[in-house]
Amino acid sequence: MNVDTRNKVFSAVIFCIILLLAALLRLDGLTSESAWVDEFIAINHAAGHPLNAPQPDRPDDVLLFPAPSPASLIGASPWNAAWSSVRDDIHPPLYFQVLRLWLNSFGDSDSAARMLSVVCSLVAIVLFYDVCRLLHRRPTALWACALMALSLTQIRYAQEARNYAMITALSLLACSAAVRIERLGGNLRRYLALFVAALTLPLTHYLSIVPLLALSIYVLIRLQRQHNRPAMRGVIIAFVAAGALFLLIGGPVLWHQRQNAEQVNLRFDREPGRLQRTLERVSTIPARYIGDTLDSNPLTTARITGQFARATWPLAPMIIVYVVPLMVLRRRPDLLLWVLLLLAGIAPVIASDLMRETGNLQLIRYALLGAPAAFALTAASLSHLRNPILAHAFPVLMLIFAACVLPMKFQSIKPDYRDLVAQLRVAASPDDAIVIAGSDPGPWYLMTMYQGVMRYLYPAPCPVAVITHVPDEPLLAQLRARRRLWVVWGSQTLDPSSVLPGARHQIVGEYRNLGFLMRIELPGGSATTAQLSTSRPSSQ
Repeated sequence: MNVDTRNKVFSAVIFCIILLLAALLRLDGLTSESAWVDEFIAINHAAGHPLNAPQPDRPDDVLLFPAPSPASLIGASPWNAAWSSVRDDIHPPLYFQVLRLWLNSFGDSDSAARMLSVVCSLVAIVLFYDVCRLLHRRPTALWACALMALSLTQIRYAQEARNYAMITALSLLACSAAVRIERLGGNLRRYLALFVAALTLPLTHYLSIVPLLALSIYVLIRLQRQHNRPAMRGVIIAFVAAGALFLLIGGPVLWHQRQNAEQVNLRFDREPGRLQRTLERVSTIPARYIGDTLDSNPLTTARITGQFARATWPLAPMIIVYVVPLMVLRRRPDLLLWVLLLLAGIAPVIASDLMRETGNLQLIRYALLGAPAAFALTAASLSHLRNPILAHAFPVLMLIFAACVLPMKFQSIKPDYRDLVAQLRVAASPDDAIVIAGSDPGPWYLMTMYQGVMRYLYPAPCPVAVITHVPDEPLLAQLRARRRLWVVWGSQTLDPSSVLPGARHQIVGEYRNLGFLMRIELPGGSATTAQLSTSRPSSQ
């Protein structure tokens, strides 16, 4: 066995170890947390349920029994309805259609729904190794893949039933096809792979259009310098055909969604110092690609804003990911692809924040398509140095950083529906009623709580209602007739009388990032609740 063969075998063994480690990290704790609102929306779409479609069985201000479970495949529409279910959303339909087929095959449990993302994340690492191996040396490819495997951010989104892991895999499929055409020449299989990736990416997430444009610029520049006109024609045909078919397939959906952008829950940032905060967030993106776990959401009671960005501000020397590649780009054309993809992954979010006064850079998921480029630049930017210590120092330091933040994986910001439902299963009887209520932030939040409760409680042991305002007399009469009332209270202010006038309450439990379970007595009710009070016990 010659030296080159030994090196190939050694690299293959190391890569298999990295891939195995990545799989273990993504499977560990896969179902340790409840699903949350983003996953409810994904499963809703997969079940063929539009967000704002009239639903006669919704329990808004109605005591309903049996209560439906919308965040599941129970009562789902036909499998192809997932494609049209996004008309009231801002996301393209492909991921939800694939998720529906996946759930039909493996069930709609939390583990089954999230396993699709685990598989996509592992496939992405394999494709990433292929691209880095072709552009750089094998050691550089191994460093880059190790960073991706240990990245807490990558692990987190590999454990969610959302489209982020899928678009990462599809973007790297496009890169693999393009780089293979550049380095090894074009053939039908590579053009077809490029076409499929270029078609499915924008059908999975619209933000992927900008990185696709960056990839097309890269491969055409490289092929032009090689004077490889046949390959240029093949690449152009693949991109043009993919774009035309996207407009044909996804155009009607996109046209229907054109006004929905103003209806989404935007995260505005209009306080003084917005430009400084934006620069701070941009400078810490390389660190957050490796270890961002505080991607906060208004549906949790976790502290919101860029805590992690402030915490990683001392790590701003990682701005080397931005600066060094530009300094050496003239003699390191192998870095051009990653420079373009990093810019394409971040620039649209920066532009949105500056022009629309939003703070979307707080959420690393909006710039997640730039993560593989950042990992590759971390591993490759200094790899040309003759001193091996200097050449590999930066990826080693970043791997140490990744290992140090891995324990943050167990820091939860998701609502704790399972413990709440476990309490309800023990306490509620067929003669009781469960009410989901709150005075803020609004009916949409209460319906999200309802989806979470019913995902784990179905079939409910008693009637369920979502109270969005003071109920009318017939509903109050129904509630008074129940033996006990269990209220899932989703507001920070502990005053259920704002929705249920005259109610006296006893807090049974407090649940992480969710709210409270209360036992309620209404004036004239049948419950024997002499021990109820309006005092608030200490939080659990």
